[in-house]
Amino acid sequence: MLSLGRLARRSRGFQPLMARAFQSSGDKLAAEPEPVPLSKLKDSFLDGTSSTYLEELEERYRANPRSVDKSWASFFHSMDMGVPAESVAEAYDAFERGEVTSPLTAAAISNQTIQESMRLLLMVRAFQVMGHYAAQLDPLGIDERPRVKELDPAYYGFTEKDLNREFYLGTWNKEGFMAEGRQVRTLGEILDRLRETYCSSIGYEYMHIPDSERCNWLRARIETAERQEYSQEEKLRILDRLTWSEMFESFLANKYTAAKRFGLEGCEALIPGMKALIDSAADQGVSSVVIGMPHRGRLNVLANVMRKPMEAVFSEFAGRKPSKGGDTSGDTYMGSGDVKYHLGTSYDRPTISGQGIVYESLDMSQLPDYTVGGTIHLVVAFTTDPKKSRSSPYCTDVAKALACPVFHVNADDAEAVVRVFELAAEWRQTWHGDVVIDLIGYRRYGHNEIDEPMFTQPIMYQAIKRHKNALQVYQEKLLKDGSISKDQIRQIADKVQKQLHDAFEGAKEYKPKKGDWLSSYWAGFMSPHQHSRIRNTGVPVELLREVGYAITRLPEGFTPHRQIAKVYEARRHMVDSGEGLDWGMAEALAFGTLLAEGNHIIFDQFVSSGEAKWLRQTGLTVLLPHGYDGQGPEHSSARMERFLQMVDEDPYQLPTIDESKWFIGGHLGSQIQSCNWQVVNCTTPANYFHVLRRQLHRQFRKPLILFAPKNLLRHPLAKSPLAEFSESALDKDIQGVRFKRVIMDESSTDRSFDPPKQEGFKRMVFCSGKVMWTQEEPMNMGAYLHVQPRFQRCMEAMGREVPMAVKYSGRPSMASTATGFGEVHAQEQADLINKALDLSY
Repeated sequence: MLSLGRLARRSRGFQPLMARAFQSSGDKLAAEPEPVPLSKLKDSFLDGTSSTYLEELEERYRANPRSVDKSWASFFHSMDMGVPAESVAEAYDAFERGEVTSPLTAAAISNQTIQESMRLLLMVRAFQVMGHYAAQLDPLGIDERPRVKELDPAYYGFTEKDLNREFYLGTWNKEGFMAEGRQVRTLGEILDRLRETYCSSIGYEYMHIPDSERCNWLRARIETAERQEYSQEEKLRILDRLTWSEMFESFLANKYTAAKRFGLEGCEALIPGMKALIDSAADQGVSSVVIGMPHRGRLNVLANVMRKPMEAVFSEFAGRKPSKGGDTSGDTYMGSGDVKYHLGTSYDRPTISGQGIVYESLDMSQLPDYTVGGTIHLVVAFTTDPKKSRSSPYCTDVAKALACPVFHVNADDAEAVVRVFELAAEWRQTWHGDVVIDLIGYRRYGHNEIDEPMFTQPIMYQAIKRHKNALQVYQEKLLKDGSISKDQIRQIADKVQKQLHDAFEGAKEYKPKKGDWLSSYWAGFMSPHQHSRIRNTGVPVELLREVGYAITRLPEGFTPHRQIAKVYEARRHMVDSGEGLDWGMAEALAFGTLLAEGNHIIFDQFVSSGEAKWLRQTGLTVLLPHGYDGQGPEHSSARMERFLQMVDEDPYQLPTIDESKWFIGGHLGSQIQSCNWQVVNCTTPANYFHVLRRQLHRQFRKPLILFAPKNLLRHPLAKSPLAEFSESALDKDIQGVRFKRVIMDESSTDRSFDPPKQEGFKRMVFCSGKVMWTQEEPMNMGAYLHVQPRFQRCMEAMGREVPMAVKYSGRPSMASTATGFGEVHAQEQADLINKALDLSY
């Protein structure tokens, strides 16, 4: 064994030392100084002047390894592993002079080497975690981002003198450039790789993902040995697509100078990026792509990604409405139309966070019954200064809560954009999870082309006016590296310009056609101008019983809670007896029979004007609890008045049962088909069953806003017999087994559609829901203002004197929907009923 004291004299040359004084008993009583940690030594610990101290440390380590600092214990342990003294001395001499004449070998690994390696690994990790903060993401170069000290080598004790020094990194069991088999690298080489990878035109955020396998997968593709270079053919393809994107926007700007189009100027690279994404996804097995497109850039995406005919786009810009001429099918679908930048809309939710389809799909992305196998979320530019729009650095920070990788990319670097989109497609196909792309650009003309952005952001828009667009930037890059010639650039531009001009001229003779959706998923559905038969929604009793037994059968070996068991027993008794079916059973039978017929139930957010604007029918059903029970405003009203207010039905048009007037003056059978949605208040389980089933049994689709009184769900009298669910119509009910608009009083013996008039009535009290009425809601809410003009029209049709206003019995106008005091609620309820039945009122 070689002591450190002798090693020190050997390495520095022999220096005479004073003989160690004999320690007296008094000396031993004095407290021994604590050993200095290795990292705290100011001068070389191999200096001969330190030999006495080192020998004492070695002796203490031999006696008890825990008696010395951990750094010294690690060092002595390395010496015990057989490191030759000459190698250690030479290595430390080199470190002391700042010179490394040959690569370090494993034999020369010292504690200092280990410490420097650890500091180096910390720096590498800092770039992996925070490198995106220093990435060159702002195409305008005006975003002053704070300096990240963890990305400065000086933070880890390195200086400029260390740039050419070699450092030992060891073997790396993870992916990335540190796993390339090179154990020794210079500091300068490591920094260049880190800055090129994490601080260029792409900012990667992935170290928040808790799955190490996914992190390694990304690291292997991000920290490649050589930066990915596209071939000349691929560069020409990117250039061609970018040219189409930029020239399409400039062509529209020149031809329609006063039109709003929410163009893509400033983020033109979105088009080559999206096309590369679709190409990459298709190569990996994707068969269809659904795009939830915001209005910004919509026209460019429709034309250059979805390949909507340019003639159609220009024709719609000219405001030409589809004509009925030449359409012999009788199913020309007109609608109200919409602005150009909404064309092709199925759903428009541009914000990434908050309520809407983006964050809802993020939140449900990993739920077993809702996942779509991964969604690629594209964020396209933001006008507001980041520091004034949110508290976090990026708008995409909300996605990190769901462990999604986030790729920030400079929209002026076309190849970086394409690379990120391809990586996103590969991630989605490999891991079937969500990924976010933050395409950071600008809006050359502000929020829209009519606004003047210089009023609110003068500094930014002065920079934008001086800034070249993405196409010019990429053309100069290709010319500089010799990938393309000026003639090739001119040929591509001439080709695009000619095709745009030809399409513009062709648009003058273009005949708009019905939407593609009418001949695909929606084939067979009727427009509001076509006759659709009213269909019964009853189900054979045998199927009702089969479904009823299936939904009340518990799995073998499953022991339910005793209250749950009672519910199942009660529902099975309903099926056995055929009587007393409640609301819950009615709903379960409706869904069960629809599923047995091969249909699907979908619940989603509703847009009342979708059919009028975009010719997009929907059969979505919205179930809203509604009813006054004295539980306060938040438990009383579903705001019926708001839904009724948006109904586009003419209140002065009286529906008739004369089929010759089906579309002339309005017919009762086409009343719902002609309006934008249906607002329904069910009062029996059977009616609830039929209103759900008719949603899918009609030859058209209409949204259903369904109000359900809460206290009727378990009311002993709110029951229906099984016969009212069956397809066998009762002899006394010619209406058939389907939804009933009017439910006759039980005292009536004639159940026909138009029973004989009965005499002797002093007052007719109309009701909707659970009270004999009028309404429970305040006067300014509920259905009162909606039904008043319709009552007047009915009175006119009956030849009666039309009153100035329908008499009202209910709560007075209120700001809140209901009281939260039970005593007040009971008094209000009694007053409105007494008032309705008081003949003196």
